[in-house]
Formats: sequence, structure tokens, C-alpha cells
Amino acid sequence: MSPAVHRILGRSSDERVGQSAFASDIIHPDDLERFTEAQRRVLTGQAEHAAVRLRARHADGTGSPW
Repeated sequence: MSPAVHRILGRSSDERVGQSAFASDIIHPDDLERFTEAQRRVLTGQAEHAAVRLRARHADGTGSPW
């Protein structure tokens, strides 16, 4: 996790350590499949890097229409 996570999402990087990114309650449900697929491509070596645009929930709940 980047230190920018705290600045952008109001969450400390320590909060996410040990938690699966693939079952994230931070990422909008409609974006989770794209995110998961991009992560898998990188983790399996199919891609060197990936970029995915997604919606994320701030720690205070703002920005979460779902």
C-alpha cells in the first residue's frame, strides 16, 4: 500500500496489511472484477504492470454511492 492511501482514502496502510485486495470492501462492487483481473495478470506474470480506474470508498464513507 502506498502512503498516499492515507491522504486519498483516509485509511492507514496498516489497516490493509494482511487483508485480501480481491475481497475489498473499499472498491466499488462494479469495479472489483476489473481490479481483480488486473491484479491476477500482474501476479501471474502475464503482465508487467496494470492500470485500472476504479471507485473507492473513503474511510468516513464519503464517495460511496453504493
